[in-house]
Amino acid sequence: MARESITIRWMQEFEKDLVVNAARQSFSFVFYVFLRIFYFSRKLRVLIVEKEGKIVGASAVSVYNLHPDKVGLVDFIFVIPEAAGQGLGSRLLARSQQYFARQNADDFIAFVDGYNSPSWIMFHHQGFSWLSLRQQIKIWGSRTFLLWFKSMYLKELGHFMLWKSPERKKPQVSWRPGEFLLMLLAISLFAWWGLRNYGVNYLPLLLALTVNIAIYEGMEWLTARKLAVNTEFRIWENGITVNIILLLIPGLFIPAQGSIYLKDYEHNYQRRPEIKGRMAGAAIMAGFIFSLFIIILQRIYPIEFLYGAALFSLIYYSFQSVLIFTPLQMFKGRQLKRWQPKFWYLCIAGWLILLLLFWW
Repeated sequence: MARESITIRWMQEFEKDLVVNAARQSFSFVFYVFLRIFYFSRKLRVLIVEKEGKIVGASAVSVYNLHPDKVGLVDFIFVIPEAAGQGLGSRLLARSQQYFARQNADDFIAFVDGYNSPSWIMFHHQGFSWLSLRQQIKIWGSRTFLLWFKSMYLKELGHFMLWKSPERKKPQVSWRPGEFLLMLLAISLFAWWGLRNYGVNYLPLLLALTVNIAIYEGMEWLTARKLAVNTEFRIWENGITVNIILLLIPGLFIPAQGSIYLKDYEHNYQRRPEIKGRMAGAAIMAGFIFSLFIIILQRIYPIEFLYGAALFSLIYYSFQSVLIFTPLQMFKGRQLKRWQPKFWYLCIAGWLILLLLFWW
């Protein structure tokens, strides 16, 4: 049998459209549009992998100078579905790291959706690991936010920074509640800013957010314990920056504080949806019961405090259970639909009932 011809090389200028069209097979339509409009307006270097003369994948790389550090970023990496499972993505990633090394980069990073199992596993196998906000600040200090801006990480809601360094060790930090409390206060402030014209005060929003997170994430954690899997809560640090951008549009905010993920980096959320699906289902049902209780209470005692709490709860669960599409796929509803589509449709019906009870 003849050996297949596989080549990895730098993209030439005239091949941009070929790469973007190939990416359409792997990325969502939203990212495809973003890629076509914005990515190639930046000074990216793009590695492509050819198989039998056809472009089947690519890796875009950038190097940022943070003085005195240099940081190499894998902006995006993909292999078209028909060429998946052949190790081409891993070869692209290895070549990307070789480029960073030649540029004397101190750190290699990538931004990966927490539920994008194939990418997460591939980076993990090559020595990358999740870098929390506190760890980022320990490495780069105040320059962390400059890196966010330069690399456009500030828009990557639901993504995490994966990191590797040829020289330095990953900083060890114990979990502290301060980071979560900061996110809690920030999201509740954004929510109040978006809903203040509806006569909603800050205190009921802060209380509603705190209770909803406790119920929602707590039920996921309890379900995970019952299923005998280990979990960790990861904050979406760029939930703050996305909400700051949304301040430009009156009334809009996203209750994006973070989520519970499985500690098993080898877990494939796409191929094994039952674990996260059960966790999400239990959390959504508990949240609906709480929302129903608040709405009934508000109908009996129509006071401002209960009105604000009920309104926020409805908005919170519209994101967590109903809005599963790009760029909001990081919320738990996507995992529920992946596991049991009929259950997800029932959740939509339940949410509509809650909405009718609230308004009428």
